[in-house]
Order: sequence, then structure tokens, then C-alpha cells
Amino acid sequence: MAEVKKPTQEEYEALRVQLVKGTSDILSLKWEKVGEQEGVTIFRYQAAGSPINSMRGESVFENASIPELVDLVTDPDKRFKYDPLCLSIKRLETMHTASGDEMAVTHMKFSAGSIFVSHRDFVSFVGRSDKSEDSMSVVCKSVAYPVPEEKGFVRGELQTSCFIFKKEDRGVLVNYIAQVDPKGWVPTAVVNAVAKTQPLILISLKKLYNEEFKGKHGSN
Repeated sequence: MAEVKKPTQEEYEALRVQLVKGTSDILSLKWEKVGEQEGVTIFRYQAAGSPINSMRGESVFENASIPELVDLVTDPDKRFKYDPLCLSIKRLETMHTASGDEMAVTHMKFSAGSIFVSHRDFVSFVGRSDKSEDSMSVVCKSVAYPVPEEKGFVRGELQTSCFIFKKEDRGVLVNYIAQVDPKGWVPTAVVNAVAKTQPLILISLKKLYNEEFKGKHGSN
């Protein structure tokens, strides 16, 4: 097996820029609205030739701060509190852009959401757009990295996962998008059933934000 080398700082920065620029293209896809739940609008997109659904959740966080939301979703210790499928997250490497913004590589383990298939893990780059009070994004994508696979887990591919934050008069409009290929053997129906639940992490994220910053901005 060929040796897997870590990407360079320059490669990480180029990936960050590419992913941040791509967030507008992702939002412009022909998303189909498939439901609403507790203030979260759920959308589905299926690329031509792919049986796997990409999912998007959209919700307004009233009286929220974009930098605070970005810090919250990039804190690995907080993910468990708003994502019930998350089993563990470990930071493998932390870097910074020329302007001081943080980038990282993480090893994330997730429940498959079904007793009939193996859990999944992902080795992913995590970056953010330049700091702004008006709009920011947090982007995540699988990268080649020297992390051995573990028994009981199948290495999945995070094609693109992102949070997109935009300031509005009523608060911060938050979009969460998950485009995942679980790899290995998983019935398509199971993959899409689990994917459909992912936008709902915005419900838990909103509750967590209110707990973390209660009294500072008012509650949602």
C-alpha cells in the first residue's frame, strides 16, 4: 500500500479557498423542499446518476452572533451536544491561515444509525471563511491523511459538509449541508434515512447556542 502523506500548508489553504468559494454553488443547486420540523426547513438534492441524497437544513437563529456560531460548530468538544450520531472527534493537526484563522484535520467517528451496518469514520479538513459579522461559512471535506482504519468502522467520504451563516434583520440564517458517501455496503434506503435526520441537528444546535450564550443576546 502506498504511503499516505499529509497535505502541505499551501494545499490546505488552497482547499479552504476552494471550498469556501463553492458554498454559493451548493446553495444554488435545485434543492427540493421535503419538510419542516421545529423551525428547520429540510431540503433534498439528488445528483444525476447518484442514488444518495444530499440534505440541507435551514433555520433562523434569532439574536445570534455569526462569530459565536462559527466558534461553536468548530469546537470538537461541543459536537456531541448537538449531533446524536457523533461518537468521537479527535484533532489530528491544527494550522492557521496568513490572517490567523484556524484550520484543522479531524478524525470523526459516527454511529451508522442502524444495527445492521458498521459505524463510519471520516478524516476531514475543516476550515472557515474570513471573519465577518455579515456572513461566514465553515467547510469540511475528506482528505488523504495517514490514519489507519479501525475494526468496526468503515472509512467514509465526506464529499462536502458545511455551515453557512448569513446575517438578516430577524437574526442569522443558518444553512447546514451534508453530502456524504458512506462507502462499503449500506442499503441505499438506510443511507438516505440517516441522511434525512442530519438537517435536524440545527434544532439541537439552536438549543445549545442559547445555553452557551444565554442572557447575552436573548433566546431563540
